[in-house]
Amino acid sequence: MEEKLLLMAEKYARVKPSLTAGILGNLGLAFQSLGDMEKAIALFQRHLQVSEDMQDSFGMYTACGNLGNAYSDLSRFPEAIKYFARAAECARLRGSKREEANSLANLGISCRAIGEYETAMKHQQRSLELSLESEYVIGECKARGNIGALLLAQGKSLEAKPYFEKNLELGLALQDESMLAKTYGNLASISMYLSEFEEAITLYQKQIELAKSLGNTWFEAVAYGNLGLTYLGMGKNLEAIELEHRYLEMAKAIGNIGLQSAAYSNLGNAYSSVGKYGKAVEMHEACLKISSEYGLANEECTAYSNLGSDYLALGEYAKAWQMHKKCLEICQKIGDRRSEGMTYGNLGKISFLFGSRKSAVDLFTKFLELSREVDNLEGEMIAALNLSYCGIVSGRAEEAISNLNKQLQRCKQASMKENEMGIYRNLGEAYSSLGRHEEALKMFGEALSIAINLQDANEESKLNGSVGQELIHLKDNQGAIRSLLKGIQRSELVEKDVGNRDSLRVSLFESLERSYSLLQTALLLQSRQEEALAVASYGKARSLRAMLEAQEMERLPAVDLPNVPEDGEKDDTLVLSSLWEEYQGMVKEEGMAVIEYYVSHDGTISAWSVSHEGELISSYKLRMKELAAKYKVESFDLRTLLDIARVSLGVEGRNSNKQNEVGSSHADEDERQFMQEMMCLREHASEDEVYDILLM
Repeated sequence: MEEKLLLMAEKYARVKPSLTAGILGNLGLAFQSLGDMEKAIALFQRHLQVSEDMQDSFGMYTACGNLGNAYSDLSRFPEAIKYFARAAECARLRGSKREEANSLANLGISCRAIGEYETAMKHQQRSLELSLESEYVIGECKARGNIGALLLAQGKSLEAKPYFEKNLELGLALQDESMLAKTYGNLASISMYLSEFEEAITLYQKQIELAKSLGNTWFEAVAYGNLGLTYLGMGKNLEAIELEHRYLEMAKAIGNIGLQSAAYSNLGNAYSSVGKYGKAVEMHEACLKISSEYGLANEECTAYSNLGSDYLALGEYAKAWQMHKKCLEICQKIGDRRSEGMTYGNLGKISFLFGSRKSAVDLFTKFLELSREVDNLEGEMIAALNLSYCGIVSGRAEEAISNLNKQLQRCKQASMKENEMGIYRNLGEAYSSLGRHEEALKMFGEALSIAINLQDANEESKLNGSVGQELIHLKDNQGAIRSLLKGIQRSELVEKDVGNRDSLRVSLFESLERSYSLLQTALLLQSRQEEALAVASYGKARSLRAMLEAQEMERLPAVDLPNVPEDGEKDDTLVLSSLWEEYQGMVKEEGMAVIEYYVSHDGTISAWSVSHEGELISSYKLRMKELAAKYKVESFDLRTLLDIARVSLGVEGRNSNKQNEVGSSHADEDERQFMQEMMCLREHASEDEVYDILLM
């Protein structure tokens, strides 16, 4: 059929060239719909040539627009930008404001795809002006939607909302269900960004209903995918996974490669959130395969980034490093400055984990610079938080405080609550490191209030621990005990719903360990030896149970901490004395004398001896610094040392398949290269040398 149509086109080329151009353009569109982009582009190029020969401005406009769309589908955005710009110029010369508005809208979308947000905004605003001048309502709605999407991508959700609300008003007035479906999805994205999950669910469900009535499976599939992400944000992970599977099935049914890639990506993120990192890797690799095969550079870049996060969670740092480096390479190739900045941030995290703090600072700084360059407010906030933490641990807390306070107001204006919480938390850490504990307490309190409003139980638990620590410094031991007990109880309530989410389980376990340690310190400072001993025993029992669960051995029965008294009640004596009574009963039942010990956060070792009758005989205190001096032992960063030893010795990460030896030599080479680069980053101080190493 293709050959017959081409022969027909050649036959009428001299008699009626416009017929040839039309056949070539339509053939190109047919092949584009079938996913054969190579043939489609070749036919669009011939269409353009014929139109140029005829000096047909409309034909040139149409051919350039088709070429722009084709290259955009392939994520070849520099070429797409070239042809959309030419289409806009053809429309301008023709005096068609509507055609020019359409071309500029497409041009703006391609500029946004490579992170050129300022240029993209200029094109979208001009598209809006031309649409208003020519009373082109469809173009007006398209431009408003694109401007809103740009602002949302930059973290400016409150600025984006009026554009979508105006589209909703126009859609309702025109009774345009297609416009309404798209607008409900955009408004839902804002609600999700603001953590207004119930509102987001309502809006996505409206979008699904309209998509079904229109018979638009594409809209419906995307809405299910976004609905899954909303449930993921709410912590309803099983519902999220079910919805993402539905998204994938629909994407396959309509044969849309781009949607399939996105669905695999969403599924991978959903599995990662429940700690199934092996399954997450499988989904993200499926996304990578599709995007690589069909030349979808943006999706390929995202897949590498997600795989980097998966491998980091699995403790396979060399693989994580290589994935993020491949992501960086693609970002730079397609000119996506926004994603390039985010990738520098991911590389900075790994560098920081391995003690290469100078290179981590350089990478976070590059992240910050690129985020500012493309007006990525959320990226800027994350980079600033990372840099502030580097400053705090490096003894530059005053500088960190100054920078964090500058970011705080911007964060509040943009209603970025999670980032605002992070800024307050880091401010608390900075003030604490300077011994300014009253100010630290205030900052941790602000962060805690936000965590409670966001229903972020993990952060709530950690921040209660931080508040407790500051109260110990301020000698309010009773207040510290109350805050620490609240944090412990919150963690234990959350832990029951953690399921297989290993990353959250580890985070909760670390938070609990810290809280138990601080609680024992506060009790010892009040000379409450029996209760301190009971807490030490309880904490150890929980640690043992956590280790057994991590090794998938038989679980020990959980022992719930008694309810924490409300602020109006007298004190926490009943809570802690019940633990002591339980401990005494356990010792009597076993009929054996015991010795308990614990190491506090300040390096003090406390020990107790208890008779077989459950009576406290004596207690002891030793200081680790004095012991270190006595035995001539120097302190060091044990965690960093263990991490480096694990990688250098080739120890497998969690969920790794040790029986699979295929590609092991390649993995070993990744390990060796990773360690070599880490050592280089430790030795080199120059920022330029850091980037040279990344591009090796």
